Amino acid sequence: MTRPRTLVTIAALTSTILIPACDRQTGDGRTPTTPSPATNPSTAAPRGEITIRSLTPSSPATIPVSECEYSPTYNEICTKEFLMVLEVQFADQVPSAKVEVDLYRGGTRCGYGGSAVQQLEAGGRATFSVSRLFLEKDSGPLFCPPLPVVTTRMVVRLFDIGSRPARDSPLLTQEFVNTYTFAEP
Repeated sequence: MTRPRTLVTIAALTSTILIPACDRQTGDGRTPTTPSPATNPSTAAPRGEITIRSLTPSSPATIPVSECEYSPTYNEICTKEFLMVLEVQFADQVPSAKVEVDLYRGGTRCGYGGSAVQQLEAGGRATFSVSRLFLEKDSGPLFCPPLPVVTTRMVVRLFDIGSRPARDSPLLTQEFVNTYTFAEP
């Protein structure tokens, strides 16, 4: 005949099994430690670094914006008085390296810019320049209407544009606190 299991019986069985396991020590007198979890990509050691070498104008500043004409039928609202020089160091070789800069008001992207493409050697350093920021895409509406708009966050990303999908897979991302007001002159 089997005895019915009661809460007291279940609790006694649980404590009999679990407490000795938690109380156990290794042969050298140390208590065993919990194995560390697998490395999370967000806490992994950085594979590189992005450093701002120069920024004109320096933050905080007001930057005038105007229409930038690229052809008789294509204009975009952009800055002409901006220059950012970045130094990028990365562990791996990046054959088609490009740096992109996004400026945010809160969580909304209000402007962007990009560097020319160049090769970045493994473990080496390269200098990238961003000389224009755009506040709209393909002659569409402003990202953050109306002007003036104040941005407080700058996110810089390194991409290998020779690999696909490059836009969704930055190799390195670094955020900076910079305040810029974009306004019509």
